[in-house]
Amino acid sequence: MIPLLEKFWHPLCHLSDVRQSRPYACDIFGEPLVVYRAGDQHDHIVVARDRCPHRSAPMSLGFVKDDTLYCRYHGFGFDRNGTLCHVPSLSKDARLPRCSLERKQHRVTSDGVVWVFVGPAEDTGEPLPPDPKPLHRLALDARLIDEGYLPELLQSRVYDVPAELLVENLLDFAHPQYAHAGTIGKAGSYPEYGDNMPELDQIVVKPTPSSANAKPGSFVAQTARPKLRVTFEPPSGILLEVGVSPDDDDDSEDDKNQVLPGAKALFVQVHYVIPTGAHSSRLLLINYRSFLKWLPSKWVFASNEKVMEQDAVVLQGQAARTAQSAPRWDVCVRVDKPGLMYAKWLRNALGGSEPENSPLYFTDFKEDAPRQKGKQAVAAESQALIRDLLVRMVASPDGLWPDLEREARDWRRERDGLMNGKKRRWFLW
Repeated sequence: MIPLLEKFWHPLCHLSDVRQSRPYACDIFGEPLVVYRAGDQHDHIVVARDRCPHRSAPMSLGFVKDDTLYCRYHGFGFDRNGTLCHVPSLSKDARLPRCSLERKQHRVTSDGVVWVFVGPAEDTGEPLPPDPKPLHRLALDARLIDEGYLPELLQSRVYDVPAELLVENLLDFAHPQYAHAGTIGKAGSYPEYGDNMPELDQIVVKPTPSSANAKPGSFVAQTARPKLRVTFEPPSGILLEVGVSPDDDDDSEDDKNQVLPGAKALFVQVHYVIPTGAHSSRLLLINYRSFLKWLPSKWVFASNEKVMEQDAVVLQGQAARTAQSAPRWDVCVRVDKPGLMYAKWLRNALGGSEPENSPLYFTDFKEDAPRQKGKQAVAAESQALIRDLLVRMVASPDGLWPDLEREARDWRRERDGLMNGKKRRWFLW
């Protein structure tokens, strides 16, 4: 791994993704991981490599019972410490083989995000970086969020593009006019096609205020039209605040003297970008809002799925060209400054090289050379296959196994509801 990136905790998943009876499959830098609940506390989980020490079946295909994760292949069970505690083919008083899952250091922040340390393994004794903190602490409405006054909605999305393209997209103030026409780029916030928006050329970018205790390399970008405030915090956190005026200052004395100041943003979005592979990424999104609090959040943010799909189409096109050695950045204008600052930070974090030329990505389970350059990484089809298997487990009428019956019913109900909803929307329009 690259030394600077080893100094960071990396977001991995929403804690709510991890069910009580089912392990959760995820990956970071191409390394397959499994997360499962083990213990009475809500945030007591285990993060480990997604491989059974017996015959290398993915542990994410298994199930959890009484704080023990069981392999779906032969029933090997691993306790809350990841240690082998049950082998069905042996007698109860037999001596068990000495083995355990390859655990990863992890933390859970107050916003329900699971973080993983991609540096040395858990038992090396190497010093760890400071514990991660929720990104919303840098928002102007952080106090309202912490006190639960702003309703929230958790979302996630997989993108078939490198993480750096997604981060740069989220730092881009100019693309909504075209990439999000009909959704967040509609008239009122942005002009019509072909019309100029000179306010974007007046973008202000500055370091994050020292009082926020942000990580080195953090910065804030602000525009007056539209009223947007975007904060970047390494390695991959992007905070979007909509409706914030440029003169709103989180260091103002008036705010400090107010016990419960009014909300300054219409809504706040916390984005965590996960580099799942050399050519794939995952977005964790947390939405907060200060308006229409009486409406269900999924109605208020109903357009988010379409917005993310609009981005996905454009970014996959961009990724296709950069894969043909086209430059990620070529002709630039002033409004590109936030993305360029991130690109500069990333190059420094990678020792002066581009992501695809850095030894970031996991390729195999050999201990001598576990990571290779991005272009040589295992194809994304490997993890895509595991995700497909997880869906097939619940896609049959009663689930492939008895413990999946309820989840299979819920899955079909949600799928049928989405299909019916699409039909209704089509009919109404």
